[in-house]
Amino acid sequence: MIALSLDTWVSLGSLLAVAVAFYASMRSWRTDLKNDIAGVRTDLKNDIAGVRDELHSTRTELKTDIAGVRDELHNTRTELKTDIAGVRDELHNTRTELKTDIAELRTELHDTRTELKTDIAGVRDELHSTRTELKTDIAELRTELKTDIAELRTELKADINRLDDRMYLLAAGLKPLLASPASASPAE
Repeated sequence: MIALSLDTWVSLGSLLAVAVAFYASMRSWRTDLKNDIAGVRTDLKNDIAGVRDELHSTRTELKTDIAGVRDELHNTRTELKTDIAGVRDELHNTRTELKTDIAELRTELHDTRTELKTDIAGVRDELHSTRTELKTDIAELRTELKTDIAELRTELKADINRLDDRMYLLAAGLKPLLASPASASPAE
């Protein structure tokens, strides 16, 4: 057996006490780190739940807005159909009146008959131009609605991408804390 002096034994005892204290300190730090990570996880879960709630409310609002646009479109179509039916009725009544007048005025001069034919052609041109304008208006309305819906979709996608970016930044912000050399376990 090797004989050691008292100073050597005291030094070895001090060194052992320092090693035990360092080991206890490392365990305490490791426990604190685990608690901090658990707190960050809880915060992230709460943030994710908040983002999901916000996304759900945004979807609900968009669905409500789209339903409103559909109702407006339906009402506009109904009004246009009613207006077109009114124009058709007026045209039908006008044609009936003109036929009656033509039947009664057959005995009149050929010049009067020519004037009535010109008037009928004018009414038909007006009807055609009115129909063309209505078709153009309907096409423009459809285009505007498609554009509005596409813009809403784009905004929703942008909002979702921003939320994804925030989540990524939050997750990326934790990586340096977890990957730092101080996080190495004392057993290593």
